[in-house]
Amino acid sequence: SHTPTSPKPTATPLPQVPTATISVKPCNQAVFVRDVSVPEGAQLPINSLFTKIWRVMNTGSCEWSTQYFLVYSGGDLSNPSTNIPLPAPVQPGATIDLSVTMQAPAYPGEFRGYWMLRDPSGVLFGFGLETQTPLALQIKTFQTGFTGSSTIDLTANYCSAPGSLEQVFD
Repeated sequence: SHTPTSPKPTATPLPQVPTATISVKPCNQAVFVRDVSVPEGAQLPINSLFTKIWRVMNTGSCEWSTQYFLVYSGGDLSNPSTNIPLPAPVQPGATIDLSVTMQAPAYPGEFRGYWMLRDPSGVLFGFGLETQTPLALQIKTFQTGFTGSSTIDLTANYCSAPGSLEQVFD
């Protein structure tokens, strides 16, 4: 005769919860799209006025209002604008051109400046996935020809003078 046996209990695996698909976008997140003006390493005359423009995209979940600011966060530029309100609201997924007008330093060299965004509650945020990367500006300034004077200081320009000083005075 046949006796019924109870089935052996088997371990039922719990369903995997897909963690990769559950991602909450941060409120404030941005991506640098491209330089619109003054590309990295641009060469500018000393003391020249210029406007740097970056195109950025709002990749967060919150609208950027005109209460958001572009703020100078560091570098060796001497006279950057420090707090520039956004010119218009930026919906998530939209792009905006952010611009800073400034004057190149008064002497030749290489200079950098960094900017971040600041929300209405004062929180700074940058670009990229970790929102830590600032917008950057890197320029090289150069001395333009004559500065209004018709005399040349031969000792100051010794390295750039053709030949040597002895040849000039012979």
